Amino acid sequence: MTRVAVVTEAQSSGFYLPFFIRYYGGLFGMENLYIGQYGEGFATDLQTWNCGPIAANYVMPGPMQEKVSELLKTHDIVIRADADEILVPDPRKWKNLRHFADDFTGDFVTSHGLDVMQMPSDAPLDFSKPILTEQRQFGFGNQIMNKTAFTSVPMKWNGGYHWTNYPPKFGGLFNLHLHSACNKMRSDWCNFLRDRLPVGSHFRRYHTGQISDTAFLNRCLSRSAIREFDTSESPYWNRDLKITYDAENDLYTYPMATMKNRIPLTAFAGAF
Repeated sequence: MTRVAVVTEAQSSGFYLPFFIRYYGGLFGMENLYIGQYGEGFATDLQTWNCGPIAANYVMPGPMQEKVSELLKTHDIVIRADADEILVPDPRKWKNLRHFADDFTGDFVTSHGLDVMQMPSDAPLDFSKPILTEQRQFGFGNQIMNKTAFTSVPMKWNGGYHWTNYPPKFGGLFNLHLHSACNKMRSDWCNFLRDRLPVGSHFRRYHTGQISDTAFLNRCLSRSAIREFDTSESPYWNRDLKITYDAENDLYTYPMATMKNRIPLTAFAGAF
């Protein structure tokens, strides 16, 4: 069986983290989860998991890169994902992410970014119940969430873990991002961070703006046209992805565009 480690940073033991632990721990074993502290001075209640604080600043991912390289000495694959990022393979080909990992023979794979969205009539998420498609029925393609989070080789990432020193390589994996899946959760999380960050700091302004931005985006998209897509093909938002090499930073970059259509999540029903 393929040895898989899953690593993330967090600011709190609450919010999305318990679901992250249940999902990935259920697939790969709790002993293979590694949770470090996001930055310094952020968290007040975080309990790190299987490792000391990584202290990885989100815009300076060097310590996380070192942790991934370290874990690859004892594991075949490392998944580096945010606490609100759930990797799901094409359900027509693989039963789940465990099956995908056992079947994997490459060096890395880039996931297709797909944000799960909250419709105006949707209640706040209840993590004790299935989410897809019992609680959330739609998403939207998002190039900014095309992340190379599944790797068997050391990686260099940019801040935010969107780009790497390798060109993206897609292969049947989707990043179902819960960032926009629950306005209340997002608002509570941003308030939690805002209250712990210095007044006037970039991150305080960023997370304050995220509260209204997420709700606004969901309201706009809820009125947009529905567009179907086939999970066995390259999603329409990535078919003509323009990739550029940034030699100065040794990164392969691409545009970060959000699609303007709602996508039914029917194909992923029951994934989590």
